[in-house]
Amino acid sequence: TLGDHAAHVEVLVIEDDDAIRGLIARILRHDGCDVEEAADGQAGANFLRQKRPDLLVLDAMLPHVHGFEICAAIKRSPLWTTLPIIMVSAVFKGFESAKNIQEVHGADAFLEKPFEVNQLRHIAADLLKRPKPKTTRSATQTLTAERARALVDHHLTVGDTAEADLVLEAWIAADPFSARAWLERGNLALHKGDDVAALRAYELASTY
Repeated sequence: TLGDHAAHVEVLVIEDDDAIRGLIARILRHDGCDVEEAADGQAGANFLRQKRPDLLVLDAMLPHVHGFEICAAIKRSPLWTTLPIIMVSAVFKGFESAKNIQEVHGADAFLEKPFEVNQLRHIAADLLKRPKPKTTRSATQTLTAERARALVDHHLTVGDTAEADLVLEAWIAADPFSARAWLERGNLALHKGDDVAALRAYELASTY
């Protein structure tokens, strides 16, 4: 069980199957966790913009925002990458899928549906023994969206695309699900003539 490690631990479960989401939530609540639930990727991303949990249990295949995209957004952010993620899937099966999901997408653990209850409990306990990251939610908000947009506009006005790029990196690191930040990233990439990067950024802006 999670034992003492579960004290004041907050877990977010993003899963579109009501029965499986309810089961995961009950298991982790039984072990003393505070559990929040989201039924689709967009709801999960919205929650993450407001609050950082101690553990994320994430379905791979989700409506609106794909589970793999949520995982990637978290793991590419230097401020969020330490958030442990357990990814679950009924579609991807076997050792090779598990290895790919962990190595390519950055998930900390993988559970194949249907999974054993104790397997989930033991993986969660193991991940939650990690030291909590020093970065707090308040620290990630030091660069507000309004200030970031103003800085980007200023740097572009004076022709300093490098500084604008740095601001955008910090903005996206603090809020990897911000549609506005990805839109500005696309605009900057287009300004620099990088059509491929611009298209990718616009796609992410549209997703969020």
